[in-house]
Amino acid sequence: MKKYLIVTDSTSALSVEEAKKWNIKMAPLNVLIDGVSYEDNIEISTEELYNHIRSGKVPTTSQPSIGLLEEELTKWKAECYDAIIVLTISSGLSGCYNGFLSAKKEIGLDNMYIFDTRSCGAPIKDVAVRAQEMVLEGRELQEILDMIKLKLSDTFSFLYPKDFVQLKKGGRITPAVANVANLLKIKPLLYLGNKGLIVDKYALARTNKKIMSLMIAEFNKQGISSEKHKIYILEADCKDTALACEALMKENFNNIECEIIACPAVLTCQGGLGCLAVQTTLKV
Repeated sequence: MKKYLIVTDSTSALSVEEAKKWNIKMAPLNVLIDGVSYEDNIEISTEELYNHIRSGKVPTTSQPSIGLLEEELTKWKAECYDAIIVLTISSGLSGCYNGFLSAKKEIGLDNMYIFDTRSCGAPIKDVAVRAQEMVLEGRELQEILDMIKLKLSDTFSFLYPKDFVQLKKGGRITPAVANVANLLKIKPLLYLGNKGLIVDKYALARTNKKIMSLMIAEFNKQGISSEKHKIYILEADCKDTALACEALMKENFNNIECEIIACPAVLTCQGGLGCLAVQTTLKV
């Protein structure tokens, strides 16, 4: 059996335990808080990140350092893999993709295949786990690469912040806009737009019910079905909201398979505590 390595960054929504179980390597992004940098999922846990946000901190994220990537690639080169497959967060949201490209060129790894997933979170996890399953099945490299391209071509991502607080703190909207929106009790619904390159406004609504109905309508438009798709619901300290969303998705899409997982740091830093991400993936 050929020796392949599957790699993601820490935006993939894989837990440390899942990554170990599937033997998937994760390159950690950096979480920046008050000028201090922490390696995501290594030097700071999800709960610790939540506590910083609760205390009023405004965390941000940055790509793994080139030095770290070159160090990891040097190790992988010495381990003589037949192929190394890397799945990164969208190049429009982070420099991870370009960082891996630079490290690949510097180290000289011609057998490394780097995918700009144009996504973030669960779709990356979903593709990485399926790729590793195919490795264990003894599938050919081209079959795995074709699967990755197919799955990444059929995914949709919503981000539903609880309010405008983190968006205001992070500078994505002005304080004046945030204050008016909160006064009018307007809720934002964002999505990954422009072929996965930007997080953009999808709609504004006054109630959770309306937000959920907007997501359901878009998924119907996208042709989401229980036969062909799976829905991931990512939550940042809002399990009850995630469970309610799961029930609605199952009700409207013929008991579609759903999985609730924790939001990765990059989405929590965008949406804040209480945010929900709802993402579809293709079953292959």
